[in-house]
Amino acid sequence: MRSVELRGYDFIVTDDPDGILGDFLALAVCDPDASSDDLLAMLDPATEGYSVPDETGAFPLEVSEDIPESLRMSGITALPEGEPWVVWRDRRGRGSLNMLVSGDELRELFRRASTFWKARPR
Repeated sequence: MRSVELRGYDFIVTDDPDGILGDFLALAVCDPDASSDDLLAMLDPATEGYSVPDETGAFPLEVSEDIPESLRMSGITALPEGEPWVVWRDRRGRGSLNMLVSGDELRELFRRASTFWKARPR
């Protein structure tokens, strides 16, 4: 399981070299239109996920045809075991970066990030 910490206004996640999860958590935790409970509900496997248009998002993978091309090119062509989610970040004009994470891990990272954000000094 990855860990997350808050440094200033940035979430730093282990094993996240491109900052995809960190950026996702930062925007999700700070979303003024949804509470933490609302967002956690959006990360339920029975939903379509959560996104900030043209920025970042996460969605559950249900069929192998939903695997993004960038992940296919890196060798992921079959649906992983468990509850796989794709977390993505747009790179403005250069396509998006994608990574796979389990739904359980994504929800736990969100819970931890939300706790850190609420406890930060203001």
